[in-house]
Amino acid sequence: MATQPTNLPVPSESPRDLKFNAGKIDEYVTSMGWTYTDRFGQKHYTIEGMNYLSQQAMAAYGYVILTGKTFTTGATLNNPNEVLLNTADGEYYKWTGSFASGGKVVPANSTPAGTGGIGPGAWIGVGDASLRAALAAPGGVNLVNGAAKQSDLLALTGRVTAVENIVYYRGKTAATLGKILQAGTALKIKGFGDSTMKGARSGDVNNVSPNEPMKMLKEALLLITGVNCTVTNYGINSTTLYDMMRGTDNPDGKTYEQRLTESACDIVYCNHGINDNQTGKDILTYRLDLIDFVNISRKNNAVPVLVTPNPNVPILTGTPANNRRLKLFVDVMRQVARDMCVDLVDQHELFNQSTNVISPSVSFPDGVHPSDAAYRQAGYNLAMPLTTYHEISNAGDNAGLDGSQFFTNSTNYTITEHGSRCGPTMTMTKESSVTGLNYPVKFVKGQKAIQLNQLQWTGACIASVTDNSDSMGIIYPQKQYGGPDFNWDSTTKFYRPMYAGLHVIGINLQQSASIGNDMTFSGVILPTLNIASTTTRNNKNYSSEMIGLGDAICFNAAMSDGTEIILSDFNGVKAASVKLTSGTLRLGLFLNGSETQGVNLGTGVTAGTFAIQFIVNSTGIQCDVGILTATLTTVTNLPNLKLFNSGIPFVISKA
Repeated sequence: MATQPTNLPVPSESPRDLKFNAGKIDEYVTSMGWTYTDRFGQKHYTIEGMNYLSQQAMAAYGYVILTGKTFTTGATLNNPNEVLLNTADGEYYKWTGSFASGGKVVPANSTPAGTGGIGPGAWIGVGDASLRAALAAPGGVNLVNGAAKQSDLLALTGRVTAVENIVYYRGKTAATLGKILQAGTALKIKGFGDSTMKGARSGDVNNVSPNEPMKMLKEALLLITGVNCTVTNYGINSTTLYDMMRGTDNPDGKTYEQRLTESACDIVYCNHGINDNQTGKDILTYRLDLIDFVNISRKNNAVPVLVTPNPNVPILTGTPANNRRLKLFVDVMRQVARDMCVDLVDQHELFNQSTNVISPSVSFPDGVHPSDAAYRQAGYNLAMPLTTYHEISNAGDNAGLDGSQFFTNSTNYTITEHGSRCGPTMTMTKESSVTGLNYPVKFVKGQKAIQLNQLQWTGACIASVTDNSDSMGIIYPQKQYGGPDFNWDSTTKFYRPMYAGLHVIGINLQQSASIGNDMTFSGVILPTLNIASTTTRNNKNYSSEMIGLGDAICFNAAMSDGTEIILSDFNGVKAASVKLTSGTLRLGLFLNGSETQGVNLGTGVTAGTFAIQFIVNSTGIQCDVGILTATLTTVTNLPNLKLFNSGIPFVISKA
């Protein structure tokens, strides 16, 4: 039973108080607690408590560095706030053990661990090296109150890595495969989608268009690279992206991943959205499914390509509300493509940019499914991610050989610089078999006409020209009219409605007899249409455009006896004219100033002001003067022509 002290005043002579105080002396000396309570209930510090206060006071006051002393030299520490350098780790240590028997002696060539150990009651590091080491150690961030914990940092690191893999995608892209393809390696390509990917015919969806998109993709790549790729079309009528991913769109119940991996695949296209919209699928689920499509494709080493759905025509489908909603699905696909660095073929935008030349009701006769011509264009557009090409949009834009890929089977072609607008010029000579060139170019919006930039000279042969394998006509830039000079910057014009998107312009040298043996090509130019200009007093046009194939130039001119209206070549040498001589109105073609062909429009013509029109086409030239008309047929194409007479306003437009 504990001794109960008295309440007698100090000093007390009571034996009970003497015995009670003996216990308190023991508590004061040996207790590890910081305080003890006296017989009146008051608290006092123990030796341990006073030691703690001393340590705190010394810490607040600062440490005393023993200059010139280290654990290597040896030293004696006499006070708790003295610190000693350990050169092995660059850290200062203080002794927190007892100084009761005198100073702490540190022998020379010793360490903290070997002279008492490291920890409470022994050596403790007090320099920033300890703090740095502690913070750098696993879980060190936990030492900083209020800071993020180590687990937070690990989670954040994982998140940052995931985001970087999306934003800075490091894997294969279509461009990677395009280089392999250009080097001659065939690709294995798959296309997934709805009926518009399958190629269901407009108004007859149970039959497939001869120009179904994946077939046209194969054709385009063969033209551009000369490589025959393996292409498989997995398009299914009336299906959605939701069904494709889960395998509910096919009788075998195979998921997208199962069908993707059932055979080798280098690149895979996905064209879904129309039916997802029409059947009311959730657009957030659509987004997640697109993300899954991309991730699954990449996981299985296939490069994904997203293809936006083509526009729908509300007046034909009868569902205007759903067609307005389709744009949201298109925007989601574009966003996923941007966020995940996925190649995108934006068919929706390209067909919308084509309405300036081709009506949507022509492109999509039933309001949803493309026409055969539109399917052809859609398929060629699919080749864009795998192709290097120039983009052109407005009149005057040009695309040349530099910076673009092209394919030729000519064994004798050369490329040289001759000052043409499009840059270097390729020259090919006829061979024993058909040779030529295929040149890809992208039109940002629909076009009504294009020009081929090429040399017009006396050595030209005949060539056929195609656009996406569809015939455009014949060119024969043999210079047989005007002067003898070459025109390295000549153009051959073709009027033709052309969709926005990728076009492969083909030039194939014909084996038929011709005056020359060579053909040239520098590039493609978008011409200015419907030109209104005038000739100057020195016989130069304000407009730089000249009269080309398919053009008509119209103007009014006063004619009297001896008046000659001249169309010259680019050097101002007469190539064609209409002349009134003694009442006879005659149309003629000229070479080096001499008429080579001619025909009379009429006789008995009196002087006056006449409405005059020249029409130039691939078979010759037509001239209309008032109600009189005449035509001259040519074997070769006429050169680019310009109105030579001064002071005449004129208009050039499609004939």
